[in-house]
Amino acid sequence: MCTHQHTKNYHPPLPDTCQATTYIAQRSGQFGDLPTDSTGKCVFHSQDLEWKRAQNCGERFLDLFRAMASDEDLDMLDFREFWLTGSDFSQKEGILLENSFADDIVILMGGTKVDKPIRLRGARFCDGLLLSDLSCVDIDFDEAVFTNVATLQRCHFRDFTSFIGNCRFEHNLIIEDCVFEQLVSMDNALFMEQLFVVESDFKEGLSCWNAHQLTRDIICQFSDVRFGAYTSFMDASFNAPLVFERCVFAGETRFENTVLRERFQLIKPSIQEKMYFSANKPGLKIFENALDITLEDDAFGTFGQIIFQNANLYNANPDFKEAIRTLELNHNIDIREGCLLYRNAIERVFPYSSTLIQALVEDLSKAFARFLEAQYVRSLKVDMIRDIKQQNIRVIFHSDEAMSIQELEALLNTGKLDMLSFLSQPPNWAHTQEVERDIWLQLKAILDRIRIGGQGKILQDFFKNNDNIIPENLQNQLNLTLNLTADNILIGNTIQTGGDMHIGDVINHGLSVEASRSIAIEEVFNNLRNLDTRLHLIAHALQLSQDEAFTLRFDELMRQSAPGISPDPANNLRNLLIRTDIAGLRHALNAHLLGSNFGKALAEVFIKTNLGAESVVITRYLDQFEEIRWAEESLFGALESLANAKTPQDIEDQRVLLGWATVFNRAMIYHLYALRLLNALETTPDALVALDGLRVLSPKKSLSEEECNTLLMGRLTEMATLMQERAQLVSSSEENRDKELEDGFAAIMQQTTVYPSDTWQEIIIKVRVLRNLGRIEEAIAALQQYGDRFADIGAGAKDYAAIAILFINHLPQLDVNGGLYISAFDPESLMLQQGVCIGDILLSMQGQPMYGMDDYLSILMKTPPNTPIEVSIIRWQPTTSHFQNLSITIPRKPLGVHFLPI
Repeated sequence: MCTHQHTKNYHPPLPDTCQATTYIAQRSGQFGDLPTDSTGKCVFHSQDLEWKRAQNCGERFLDLFRAMASDEDLDMLDFREFWLTGSDFSQKEGILLENSFADDIVILMGGTKVDKPIRLRGARFCDGLLLSDLSCVDIDFDEAVFTNVATLQRCHFRDFTSFIGNCRFEHNLIIEDCVFEQLVSMDNALFMEQLFVVESDFKEGLSCWNAHQLTRDIICQFSDVRFGAYTSFMDASFNAPLVFERCVFAGETRFENTVLRERFQLIKPSIQEKMYFSANKPGLKIFENALDITLEDDAFGTFGQIIFQNANLYNANPDFKEAIRTLELNHNIDIREGCLLYRNAIERVFPYSSTLIQALVEDLSKAFARFLEAQYVRSLKVDMIRDIKQQNIRVIFHSDEAMSIQELEALLNTGKLDMLSFLSQPPNWAHTQEVERDIWLQLKAILDRIRIGGQGKILQDFFKNNDNIIPENLQNQLNLTLNLTADNILIGNTIQTGGDMHIGDVINHGLSVEASRSIAIEEVFNNLRNLDTRLHLIAHALQLSQDEAFTLRFDELMRQSAPGISPDPANNLRNLLIRTDIAGLRHALNAHLLGSNFGKALAEVFIKTNLGAESVVITRYLDQFEEIRWAEESLFGALESLANAKTPQDIEDQRVLLGWATVFNRAMIYHLYALRLLNALETTPDALVALDGLRVLSPKKSLSEEECNTLLMGRLTEMATLMQERAQLVSSSEENRDKELEDGFAAIMQQTTVYPSDTWQEIIIKVRVLRNLGRIEEAIAALQQYGDRFADIGAGAKDYAAIAILFINHLPQLDVNGGLYISAFDPESLMLQQGVCIGDILLSMQGQPMYGMDDYLSILMKTPPNTPIEVSIIRWQPTTSHFQNLSITIPRKPLGVHFLPI
């Protein structure tokens, strides 16, 4: 008896004894004795490869396979956790090895029709596998390991196929002239060599979610393949060129967050439905390398369309880029936000010798683009492409507007002059819009970083154009001091007493000195209290503190800012950060904002008192607002990397710790400048008692100018050290070297703001996010407005909106997080035959909650064919004004139903 113990709990369950031993023992006259090795394992479960080959394991397995295939008493062919070696079948009569990829030593299967499932989960194929001329209802290779070439040719799989999920292919996988009637799963597969699929038909589609291909110097190719109802390469990663040649995409196709490090080719496709190339992870853009798309006149069907979002189209082949405008006008492609596509573009190349220079160039370029958009209200964007091999950054300013290259060049040159003029005087703090003040502080902070880092040449390179005109004429055109050296970068920021004030205010007299002083002092104290609370929240979040007072306060802030998120104090804050994509902590911090609205009051104090010597104090104090914002965003970027990491590495933990140290350093510098400003404003001892309430910031008392300067020198030295550590840490990580920290709050707002240009599907997703954040009124308003607008699109938008509003209002009674709205049926749908209706909401299947399509597909793939499926739905009853719960049994799959998330 074989001593093998199965390593997993399978469905259907395996017996305690070896399935092969039991089967052969019952037919000893047909097979003879089954040999066992020195450990007591049979020839199929033994891991002694030399012994297995000596015992003719390959021929024994072929005999067993054929016998079980013809055995009418068996429900399935069960080879789970077999370790298989091959045999030399080349000289065997009646066995033809046609495939050139296979060696003479192969594990042979096929040549027959099998009306029962084949189970090979967890198997290990120690020689090449040749699966040829096989027709079967279902086959399962999940979690198998293939150490040599695996070849499938002329096979027909007639039922739902959970095919090669979680498999490891250490050599090539070749699929040739095969037909798959149902959805095929390659989820979580690892391809260490080539993936080659030719002349095959995936009738219901292919899922390659989270699959990884490792080798760089080969090609992964799909040629003359038909993809059916649904195809997914979401979260997959390909290090090799990926080619789709003459393929038919009959259903929806998704390349979402797909890492394509080498050339991607889409050659002469037939696109019948939507094909998405998109990314929603910070720093990721689809297509890292060259992109070749070759389209014929009949490439798109009636509903065919390619959608790009956060995609790098800069290196697309010229013919495709030239055709983009026409394709857009014909609605064959849709270019959405975040795409690197330049109909009109001007490129500048900056060499960089360190990540510090790289970060400065990118920050300055982004700030300049932001200034231009605010100043001219033009569609002008900037993107950066880092060429690690050439050690340079390509900065591309581009516009999709109908302007010529010459007009774009003129706009950039004028914009550079206007930006320098804008910087020469701070904005009117009391009367300008917040965005203008914010841009000024951002630019000023970047210039200070350039000065501190001794990188004045960056400005010289940035502000010159191809004709070298701007540097020669700056003084005459702007009438300001611009000394572009590493030691002296001065743009504006002068405060004069006794005459014109350039503190950023048009002075309106009328406030007394005492009133002005009180206003300024109160805001300084308020900022210190808010900054102290922000540090306290972040520190406890990172330390996972279970302090009851802090937890209660954190919960209170969360209820105020996002009432739909109900943090469980017993569930630590790290889970909260991951569960809400850091949004929870952001909302909590937003309850304690820093403000700088006291310009008028300070101006009055400076005019009417002798505080000219303190001008640098107010300047530095204001500059620290942008420094703190930048430091906090760096920390959030590190937290997002940690939360998204499948297996967090030391690099993520180091980035989080460094991010916290940077935030703390900038806060302490701000605190010292605030103490100096309080001294300059002659704050009374009674007012300074407010410092005692600080929990994190220190010192909690008034300091002399000398004491502040001594502490400040140490903090500035610490700041320089942290900048060096940040540069070294970022450069040590390949992943982070290719990323730039995103504006996390802007991403949240983008995710939750409904725009008129949004598609109906995008609106549905945003409504769900708004609902889950507790912003119920906004969610319902969007459904009411856009349900009417999309009422004629043929997808039942108005009916969906009506049910969704009822669903939202009844969520407390339903006690669910969401479900799947049934929007349509196939003509022969089994769910329709069982009485399910359009407008019903699927809540669970086989006892598992259905929150999204991923849940539905996952359960469906795990369900064997001809298995009854239990579903739980709810149906709105107008007569009772409640949802009715229904449990229905569907006899088998496919279900023939279409869903929308709700």
